[in-house]
Amino acid sequence: MSFRVWILFLLQLVNISLADHYKGGTLSWKPTNPYSLTSPVEIIITERHSWTFTRYSCDNNIINTLGVYNDTQNATTATIICISSTATCTSSLFQNISSRLYCTDFTTGLQISTGTYYTKQYLAINSIIDVASRGAAWARETLTNEWSLVTHIDVTPISGKINTSPVTASLPIFQLYNNETSVIQILIADWDYDQVVRCRWSYQYSLDECGSTCFDLPNAQLNSVDCAITWTPVLRSADIANGLTQSTYVVAITVEDFVNASSTTPLSSVPHQILVYVSYRPTNTCTTRPNITGFPRRNLACYYARPGTFYSFTFQGRIYCLNDSIVEFISTSPFRVQKGNIFQQSNYTWAVSVSWTPLNNQTGLQPFCIAAVDNKGQTSNQYCVMLAVNGSNPSLTLPTFVQSTASPVGTVMPTQMRFSIQATTSLRRTIRSGTYIDIYQLNNNALFRRLDCKYSPDVYFINSTIVFFIHNPSWSLGVTYFITMTDGVATSDQYCGVEAAGFSNNRYWRFTIWNSAMSSTTTPSTTTSTATTHTVTTRFLGTTTYNTLYTTTGIPAYTTSTTTSTTSTTATTATTTTTTSSTKTTIIHTKIFSCNTLISTSKIK
Repeated sequence: MSFRVWILFLLQLVNISLADHYKGGTLSWKPTNPYSLTSPVEIIITERHSWTFTRYSCDNNIINTLGVYNDTQNATTATIICISSTATCTSSLFQNISSRLYCTDFTTGLQISTGTYYTKQYLAINSIIDVASRGAAWARETLTNEWSLVTHIDVTPISGKINTSPVTASLPIFQLYNNETSVIQILIADWDYDQVVRCRWSYQYSLDECGSTCFDLPNAQLNSVDCAITWTPVLRSADIANGLTQSTYVVAITVEDFVNASSTTPLSSVPHQILVYVSYRPTNTCTTRPNITGFPRRNLACYYARPGTFYSFTFQGRIYCLNDSIVEFISTSPFRVQKGNIFQQSNYTWAVSVSWTPLNNQTGLQPFCIAAVDNKGQTSNQYCVMLAVNGSNPSLTLPTFVQSTASPVGTVMPTQMRFSIQATTSLRRTIRSGTYIDIYQLNNNALFRRLDCKYSPDVYFINSTIVFFIHNPSWSLGVTYFITMTDGVATSDQYCGVEAAGFSNNRYWRFTIWNSAMSSTTTPSTTTSTATTHTVTTRFLGTTTYNTLYTTTGIPAYTTSTTTSTTSTTATTATTTTTTSSTKTTIIHTKIFSCNTLISTSKIK
């Protein structure tokens, strides 16, 4: 038997023993200390793989106890190998990885379980290599075979530090209906927040980034910036020909980071491969998908988590039709997340508890995604966040009564256009939608003006200050306004863009438009027909020196008011009337509005 025939025979054996079980995954890497430039450089490679549930069985006990999680039909584990030239792989000092995974998530209804593993490697500084995890075992329903995950690693120092690859996240499978246009959102983030991250379809040529699953979604559109796939699902013609009423596709994308927006040479690349299940909408399904709530922060954002701190949440899945119920939650979780069992909270709501204590060696970006699944197999939209373990926690400093870190407050001129507020860290423009600065009238809570912080050219981020302008405001004289900000208006210029909490209380940031008709000096009329002179009391506006530390113009809120009176006598008496003056000083109070990001009294599965 020739050598070539023998190799083909062995590959057939591998295909038979490992067939029909792979369902997607991702690879990423990071230096343990990006500023340590001594060779070799210690990095951590994170792998995450999803499998057919019957092949890789998992339950909450296995997850919570870090129990055995292996292929029930074959002891072979997924491996990661260097695929660059032999000389390059050897000089890089990379060692092949072959380790069992730890189960983190599972769903019996969608027949998927997911496991992860972290491995340390010690690479020679300046090494540039490509590593891959490959096999020939895609789940049978995908009508594909070979799978390939490839990540590009470059440990050449840039500006005194080692780069960190992007991190990706989503549910392992999306459930869609035929002919209903949908958006598949992939969460992407980079610890090196000063770099640009983009998505693209994976390619088979050159490095073979996706095996036999490249460009599997027909006519799908990928937004390279938001990493969102827009697609109108259809069934495969092959599945229709075989009498099937459902199809399962593979999404294979690659996420890369660049030194700037004009660069075309990636610093690193990471794969992200998932499944999309398409079927006809059953006649008995609710027209409204289930909904999921429970996370203290908004979808797709980045939040701070402190190592050694216990976090607990309760996620609720809600249904909107009678006789429906939530039967399970599907998730993508960090290592060592503890999960409880699903329980019913009300006639329309089911819940699951989740808790997590991040470890020091989990410093970096840790994604978490979750969705609810009803008894008809219909899933809610996914809810994903990126957790920056051991990052810094930004906050806004808000005045209670008068201007200090926010300006202006108090009484301002009708021409006021410039506003500003301070944060505790350097900021940058958010990349997330749904971040707004709103101005309301206090007397009726009517929205006066809204600024979209992702797009508006009237919002600026200067170091740790947010500055925004209201052009041609047409303020109402004498009316008090208040300002609110949503989560994420203040986004840290580091890590994955950790978001500060917003504020919606109408007491935090108020200002009143000066009305000259209400504030001018009034002198009662006098007559000359009598010899009597009257005592006239006047109140005038005090003056104060403009504080150059303020970031806006207008009438300062810190004022001195003085009351005086004239002394007069009448023609018939010698009585003298004397009044005293009084001074009123407004005191500045400030309140630190902190984003204590993930602490919650709730609990999760």
